[in-house]
Amino acid sequence: MVDADLVDGDAPVPLVERFFSIPAVAYLYPHYAERGCYAARVVRA
Repeated sequence: MVDADLVDGDAPVPLVERFFSIPAVAYLYPHYAERGCYAARVVRA
C-alpha cells in the first residue's frame, strides 16, 4: 500500500488522478468506507 484517502462517492476523479501520479501505483482498489469491501479494481490506461 502506497497511500489511502477518503472521498465523496460522486467526486473520485481528482483522487484517482492524484494516486496515478505516483509512479509506484499500478492499480487502485476503491473500498466502501462503511462496509470495507472493495468496489472495483482501477488500472492505468
